[in-house]
Order: sequence, then structure tokens, then C-alpha cells
Amino acid sequence: MRITFCGTGQAYLDSARAGASIFVEDGGSGILLDCGPGSLARLPAAGIKFDQIRAVLVSHLHFDHTLGIPELLVRMAFEEVEMPAIYGPSGTERYMDGATNFARLQLGFLAAGLWQERVDGIAVHEPAPGARRTVAGIEIEGCTVPHAGDLHSLAWRVATPQCSVVYSGDTSPSHEAFSELARGTDILIHESYTRAGLLRQMKTMPAERHEAVDRAFIETHSDIEQVATIARDTGVSTLILTHLLPLESPEDLRTAA
Repeated sequence: MRITFCGTGQAYLDSARAGASIFVEDGGSGILLDCGPGSLARLPAAGIKFDQIRAVLVSHLHFDHTLGIPELLVRMAFEEVEMPAIYGPSGTERYMDGATNFARLQLGFLAAGLWQERVDGIAVHEPAPGARRTVAGIEIEGCTVPHAGDLHSLAWRVATPQCSVVYSGDTSPSHEAFSELARGTDILIHESYTRAGLLRQMKTMPAERHEAVDRAFIETHSDIEQVATIARDTGVSTLILTHLLPLESPEDLRTAA
């Protein structure tokens, strides 16, 4: 198994990090875990071609995890490669209706719509949490995690006989969800932030936004101490921190963990 981090940033614009996206491959083909804005530009440097992408696993429908999907459809249609299947939480079919319509609009401006039909009939799945299936030789399983109250959010477990990976998506600390999904997993990729990094980020915001942003992070995201505790209690071999604030300090994260 090979894991390529194409985007490890948050919703805030960051010159160093694209929106959330991770490519997991086995034997040359594989799946994208989320497809955030700016992440597709990282593929060529990593030697990843569009025809290697067999599926996209969506954690939830916030824009920093999905805004790259319409671009992905346009580019894959334009390059005439097989379109990927899409797996995600409830609401994904509705999102994909919009993404497909936008892709068709963009493709309609090129060569009198020559490639428009390539985005029709894309397989979109909203699998029940806990259901397992195999995609591109990789076993996948979604698990509901707590995040924004108006969205269904999933963590994903992807595994081959040689390696298993759990990707948290966005979630408030959820020991219950990860106690089974991540127990004994080789790699846990988990969103994280530090209080110090958040305070640095909020310095650039209007004062009236501070309380709302602070509350949102406490209620819907995972601080580093909680993430490290989950990793310790589930016995994972490696913890990788992602979804990082632009003003986050890697040293602070490592020290706290």
C-alpha cells in the first residue's frame, strides 16, 4: 500500500496546504479519501495519473473536502479516462447531482460539448455504516462520527492484506467510534488542532467571530490531546495528523501528542 497526501489543510486558505485529500493505492490503482480544493494540482508531482483513481470516498460534504470533485470530473472526462465511483454519507447523491451538472456546464464550453456525456451515469453510493466492500482491491468500510449537526459524517477504514488505514474525516473526539474501527490498525490519519494554533488563527479575525469559531472547534473538531489518546487506546502503530490550521505549529503538535 502507498499513501500520498495531496491535501492536509483546513477550510482557511493556506499557501502550504491544499484542501483535504489522500490517495491510497495498491498495485497502481486506488482511491481518493476526500477531494478538497487545490489537491488535484498535487497529483502530477507525486506521479499519480487520473486513470489510477477508481473511486472517491467522501467523509462529509463541507467544501474543504469536496470542492475538488467537480474539477476531478471535468479533468477525467477531458482526458477520456474511466470515471470514478463515488462513496459517501447521506446527501452524497444530492451533492453529486450538482457536481455533475456543473461539470457538464464546463464541458459544454469545450469542442461543442464533446466530453459532456462522459460524466453521465457515474456510480454514486451511500453505503450503510459498517458495510464492507472491495474497491480497486482495497476493502473499505465507513463509520459514522460526530461532526456538524446538520451533516452525516463518516470515518473510513481502508485495508489490504498487508496494511490497514483509518481516516477520521472531520470529527469531534469520538473514542466510541474509533474504539472498534481503529483498534489494531497500522495507521490512523486523524484531523487535529492545538489551542495555541487556533488562538493564532483567530487573531486575524474580527472580534465578534472569536466566540463562534472557538465554540465550533470545541464542538466539531478534535484537539491533539484527544487524538493522541485515541491513538494510544486503540493501539495503532502510526498516528498521522492532518486537516491542519495554516498557523499551526508542528512542534506544538508533536510535543502535545
